[in-house]
Amino acid sequence: MKKIEQKVLRFIHQNKLVESGDKVLVAFSGGPDSVFALNFLNAFKRKYKINLCALHFNHCLRGKESDGDEKFAKEFCKKRSIPFACIKLNVKTFAKKNKISIEEAARKLRYQNLESISKKMNCNKIVTAHNLSDNTETILMNLFSGSGLS
Repeated sequence: MKKIEQKVLRFIHQNKLVESGDKVLVAFSGGPDSVFALNFLNAFKRKYKINLCALHFNHCLRGKESDGDEKFAKEFCKKRSIPFACIKLNVKTFAKKNKISIEEAARKLRYQNLESISKKMNCNKIVTAHNLSDNTETILMNLFSGSGLS
């Protein structure tokens, strides 16, 4: 077993993040962070006795490139027999209507949809894969919007 896998397994165990019987929805962009998260959980789903689903958001911001990300995510999940859903988001319209940045609009739409889709798919856990700069950005956004660290 790789050192990074041991570290993640230890973190999951110490924080009791996964329990037997969980149905986990993974926000799957197709980027390196979410690929690692989904691959990892898929590799250890028997150990944890969990079921997985993946949800991809096509933000429709980069034309064919966004569609390519969606296609990659769908094929990735199909090869691994992971149930897959995709939602197309109209980020530009939402940002303009709410007078917020594209980044903030995309984030808000993702989290709104993660909640509702997790309920529709009967998932009791949601996994998002963030690198440190994503996490820092989210914390700063929460502080500036007055919602705190949570």
